[in-house]
Amino acid sequence: MAMRQSKSFTEVTFLEAVARRIRVQLISKPVTPETDGRLRSRFLGAAGPDHLILDVPVFGNRKVCVPVGWEMGMSFSMGQFLLQAKTTVLDHCQFQLYPTRRVDGLVVHRPSRILSLNRRSQPRYDVDPSTYIMVSLWPAESLAHGDRSVVQSGQLINRSASGLGIKLSANLPCSPGTEMIIRVEKADGDEWPIFQAIFKHCTQQGNEEWVAGFGDVSRVEPGQHTSTIESLVIP
Repeated sequence: MAMRQSKSFTEVTFLEAVARRIRVQLISKPVTPETDGRLRSRFLGAAGPDHLILDVPVFGNRKVCVPVGWEMGMSFSMGQFLLQAKTTVLDHCQFQLYPTRRVDGLVVHRPSRILSLNRRSQPRYDVDPSTYIMVSLWPAESLAHGDRSVVQSGQLINRSASGLGIKLSANLPCSPGTEMIIRVEKADGDEWPIFQAIFKHCTQQGNEEWVAGFGDVSRVEPGQHTSTIESLVIP
């Protein structure tokens, strides 16, 4: 039986990333025009042992042309690991994603080294942006006093076992540590689950949007927080 050549951790990592079509954040150097340098992409394929193919990067909903020769940082999650590497743009291409469909692609050098930043005790999972999940947020104290007018709406973008990340159109006017009530309004769900959580931070992105992080998330089960539930029902 032929001996199979062993592969390095870096080789196996990028094989897994391509096979699983993992989403990746790119940090370009120099900064791409009209962006803050952070772009979204996805692993699509490999071209030989030294080249990777990524989906054409986007900033917000706009495709961004990254010139050949530009250096980029790569950051992505896989399992319980947050991974980071550096690469260089080699070319642009049309990648055959399906037998009848080609997409714009970016050919980059496959990094020879990859750094594991940390092992997550609670892995964070990104929510597919094409699956828009709306959320409504209230300060818990306001709802407890029957006031549901202090409300913010946003989009769920990531989650972990006890955390939620929510994209907002404006800064959340609350202090870190504020207890919040969050209703996840899934169009195809059997119910819209309600959670209580602690507001941790709100960070401005480069496209006039904000991302708020919440920790200590727990589900509000039927029969709990009656005054809060009544506030959500009363017109």
